[in-house]
Amino acid sequence: MKRSFLAKLIAASLVCTSVFGVSTFAAEENTFTVETEADGSVVVLENSKSGFDIDISANREVTITGCNIKGKDINVPGKIKLKNSNGVIIDEYKVTTVSDNAFANSSYESIKLPNSVTTIKAKAFAGNTALKTVNIPASVTDIAEDAFEGASNVVIRCSKNSQAKAFAEANGIRYELVDEQVLQSENEKAEEESESNGSNGSNGSGESSGEKETASQNSTVSGDEKADVSSNKATSVKTVELGSGYYLTYNSKIPFAGKKYSLSNFGTMTVSANGQKYEVSKIKVNKKKKTFQIIKLAGADKAAVKEVKKLTKGAKAVSYEVYAYNVSSNDAVSCKFNKKGELKKVMITLNGKKYKAKKTEYDYTEAAKTVVFKGENLTGSYIVK
Repeated sequence: MKRSFLAKLIAASLVCTSVFGVSTFAAEENTFTVETEADGSVVVLENSKSGFDIDISANREVTITGCNIKGKDINVPGKIKLKNSNGVIIDEYKVTTVSDNAFANSSYESIKLPNSVTTIKAKAFAGNTALKTVNIPASVTDIAEDAFEGASNVVIRCSKNSQAKAFAEANGIRYELVDEQVLQSENEKAEEESESNGSNGSNGSGESSGEKETASQNSTVSGDEKADVSSNKATSVKTVELGSGYYLTYNSKIPFAGKKYSLSNFGTMTVSANGQKYEVSKIKVNKKKKTFQIIKLAGADKAAVKEVKKLTKGAKAVSYEVYAYNVSSNDAVSCKFNKKGELKKVMITLNGKKYKAKKTEYDYTEAAKTVVFKGENLTGSYIVK
């Protein structure tokens, strides 16, 4: 006996309907009608309004065979989900393959692949001269040699030691090194935005960002959020009790900024006490110990400033962490070569000041014209222009 379902790419509430006596599950856009055979195999009957064309293998793995979505940016989902009318997942299939010519001769400028994909087949992106970036996760282990044939302007965004990086170097394709966690989070974020179709700014738990901040400030210590390493912003918000009823909310993880650090590296930080909240206007940073002392509070009286200054002095100083700055082709980077064409000096503008990268902090790939940064201070890559 055959059964028909709507396989949804992105989770949504489903409503049961009936079409010519065949039970289906109607959903929003991005759905597929599939038919389950008696032997358990799945056949795609209709590609619906998703914009993707797919095939499903006998072992229930999904191949993207085509795309007709309007727009410039494409986010390939990691899974297809089947749900019943009660919203219960019946089954789900992983997207593992980008097939031959799937995005060939298209006009897309950006394509993000999920970390479920393992294979990119022949001429998958061929002939697309508009294509600027493709995010390829470390899960991809097989890339056809001609996958990007004729895509002359593409930059592959990939992680260190990935097959995508090796592929780019072997084929003279420009690439940008990005932390694997960043690639994954970018894909997840794009998928969430697609699902919400323009969310109202909630954080996914039903709280607004303002509600979350208030709850955090009423805690003795709040948990760290992940640092936004892709945009080099200090976003790991943390609240700690300084003592005497004073609480500090600040970004505890910041990107490497060269030789000198100041308040601007941390962004906004506030001190609250007795129902009052003051913005920190000056700090004294000990770069070696990775700590700082609060020196001034905007709008606070002298007694409060004196107390907070004492509570963050010496052994009581507030600690922070530094993660590697993610260099990209959008950064102000200057490269100097000698007459032999050898790279001799790399300067990067960090925190408004030029930083001379140590030779141990980067490698240069001549074929791809790419400076690859490494080490605890710098990561990512820069394409020499």
